[in-house]
Amino acid sequence: IFNLQMGKKQKTIEEKCLTRDISGSGMMLLSNYKHSIKDIVECYFEINNKMIHIKGQIVRIDELKESTFKYALGIYFSNIKKKDREDIIKYIFEKERIMIEKGLI
Repeated sequence: IFNLQMGKKQKTIEEKCLTRDISGSGMMLLSNYKHSIKDIVECYFEINNKMIHIKGQIVRIDELKESTFKYALGIYFSNIKKKDREDIIKYIFEKERIMIEKGLI
């Protein structure tokens, strides 16, 4: 969800995106909406059957050429609960452990 301020009017844009990378402090989100640096976005996603809700600030934008999405957005988590950050980090370690066991990394 993205709230766009247009003069005195505010418009809410909701978009389904894809997370490419995630860490405890931010993520790379694939999007088709042309955002701007410093935009604040609200993200809702599920990790291990738990709904995570964070607010983040866009710190980087890359245009994508060969993708179903137009932009890769670097998002810094500006407002995240400690427990949600811990759940994200736990999820990352679980996925890394599985990849190591499979010999992928």
